[in-house]
Amino acid sequence: MLPRDEFSSNQEAANDPSAVLQRLAPPCNWLFNASSEPVLIVDATTELIAHANPNAAALLRTTCNGLVGTPFTQAFTPSMAARIRRSLEEAHSTGSSELRILRVRGAAIDLRARLSVVRTAPASFLVVRLDPDGCSRSPQAALSAVLQAIDAAPMGFLITAPDFDIDYANRGFLKMVGARREDEVRGTSLVRWLLLTAADLARLQSQRSQRQAVSLITATFLFPARDAGRRVEVCAVPVPDGPDTCWGFTLQGLPRLN
Repeated sequence: MLPRDEFSSNQEAANDPSAVLQRLAPPCNWLFNASSEPVLIVDATTELIAHANPNAAALLRTTCNGLVGTPFTQAFTPSMAARIRRSLEEAHSTGSSELRILRVRGAAIDLRARLSVVRTAPASFLVVRLDPDGCSRSPQAALSAVLQAIDAAPMGFLITAPDFDIDYANRGFLKMVGARREDEVRGTSLVRWLLLTAADLARLQSQRSQRQAVSLITATFLFPARDAGRRVEVCAVPVPDGPDTCWGFTLQGLPRLN
């Protein structure tokens, strides 16, 4: 397997695009599926949908299983095919593109799609973020439900600024570090709680610059004292926002070494 900041092994990615995210560690897959933003992963070579989160499937009036393995263009009305083709070509050449007013096949719904290339040599994938324009779906209600699920999740979850200062921590993380309230950790650096090596930090910076979607890092707790030295698996997902990149982290404790 490649260093664990890749989606899957080279051979697996080349032979079976549907395996792109199925082999991710459970916290990473959970984070992708829990996202309030509808997201598709498309194999850049075959242009088949390799993975879809539940919000994307609901928006496209189908199921995740119904999307996986189908051509990306098939989700939209045939009249959109030429525009989609031009956008795919632009994404291949520049790394990103945007499509406006995409009509969903079989539904009177118009979408905007933002495409970003993720390269995992020798394979490449497109992360497609769908933005519903004028849909009856309530983004606020969806976001509220997702935040409730995140806050109640047994694993730790963090959102940090580009410099890894913590903006949000769920109850799972607070329990891990022995904090009673979120304001005890908000504004502090992730490296206060976890021992991240120079190599770990370099991997995260490389992940951001190369537009890799996921990194998996094994780190150790610095606090609380009772768990100092305990290993934890950290899944990092960068979320570009203009010139900056926020980060989403999930943390799951690993079995203690005897």
